[in-house]
Amino acid sequence: MRKGLFAVGAILCLAVFAGCSEGKDKLGEQPGEATKAATSGKKEFQFVSEDFEPGNMTKYMLAMMKTDKGFYRYNSGDGALYYYDTATEKSMVLCNKPECRHDGNEFCVGTNDKYLYLDQCLYGDRMLRYALEMTETQCYFKVLSVALDGSVMDEIATVLEFARPTEGFSAFHCSMYAHRNKVILTMNGSEDYYGVASLDLNTKEVTYWYEEPFGKENEVIFDVTGAGDYFYYCKKEGKKTVLYRRHIETGATESFRLLPNFAGEYVVLDEDRIAYLKSTGKVVCLHRISTGENVEQTKLMRHYYGYLGDGLYGNGPEKKDGQAYRLETDGTYVYAVEAPLHYGKAQAERARTEAYIYVLNHELEEVALVDMEKTVLELDFEAIEWASQCYTLTLRYMGEDIYWELVPADASKTETYVFRCKRSDFVAGEPKFTFVYQYNEN
Repeated sequence: MRKGLFAVGAILCLAVFAGCSEGKDKLGEQPGEATKAATSGKKEFQFVSEDFEPGNMTKYMLAMMKTDKGFYRYNSGDGALYYYDTATEKSMVLCNKPECRHDGNEFCVGTNDKYLYLDQCLYGDRMLRYALEMTETQCYFKVLSVALDGSVMDEIATVLEFARPTEGFSAFHCSMYAHRNKVILTMNGSEDYYGVASLDLNTKEVTYWYEEPFGKENEVIFDVTGAGDYFYYCKKEGKKTVLYRRHIETGATESFRLLPNFAGEYVVLDEDRIAYLKSTGKVVCLHRISTGENVEQTKLMRHYYGYLGDGLYGNGPEKKDGQAYRLETDGTYVYAVEAPLHYGKAQAERARTEAYIYVLNHELEEVALVDMEKTVLELDFEAIEWASQCYTLTLRYMGEDIYWELVPADASKTETYVFRCKRSDFVAGEPKFTFVYQYNEN
């Protein structure tokens, strides 16, 4: 693969993986019916989005994507797309051509370096990839369709074509979100050029949110998600972060008047309720769309960690304020996540860093408080070569399992290790993570 592209690619790969959902049916049909049927019978919970599939809901581009047979993951180190087969426990470049050298040639699905990849997700029976193609004179934002067996990668649509600036061009934080066979694509480029496009997967028609498709006066949107008849998203208005939604068919938009200091973290619970965090992160708030009502619904409290006497440190009986910085969901539970873990076994044995995950049900009642520091100490570090320093990328909520990716803090090491636990254990507050597999960032 031509390494010269990686300098630009590194910038592009900072794109937030806005979490496109995986459907069970073919493109052009309504995905997610199996998920809808599985949840509709539960009176205590009904997720609005028919597309919702927890195997791909994430806010991070580099996290893995899951099917029943294996995992897909984009490797930022060598710019290749990999597949891990759970049956054979082998990882390979996503390419079905036996003689291929995987060197960036145009016939290799996993390493084709004609494009710079911005985002990707599983949707229907394909993977969608958001990409930038640049020639000497032109730039193209494109959406690609990738066969899950690595046999072919086709261009679905050219989202935008424009003249390549003489001073060069780079794209950053460009995201893609698919819902109800519509795809929202954010276009953020150098020299403060911004835009938002919508692609209809049935008709391949591309429309733009702004009169100037890609311009300096356009507003930036972020944290896009789909639920019911709407796309939800955030944007800045002065120093404030404001939550909006846009009707999928009509394009009508409305904003929500939330409590002050909305932090931009939210989860759509159903047609009438949105859970969100304020900047303090101490309370999970609830907004009712029908009435405009806002309440501080669930105060986050966790055990105070400190000196217990006799040279021992640990969790004391008293509790103090928690502080979440992120809200996530798997479609059944809401997870309020404290600071990410940036240490490993050795650090955890010496000194504690407060890191909890609050598990809430659909009514935002706390059902479990997971001590992630304790969980680190209980990992099977014999399964990996290093045990002194590591940090986590993200938890991945995939149906009845939760996956956890760990990478070494030492930049000279390239391994990433994946652990797994049953969701039932996690939401009971006692996760038991076991080693699954490793892959390398080359």
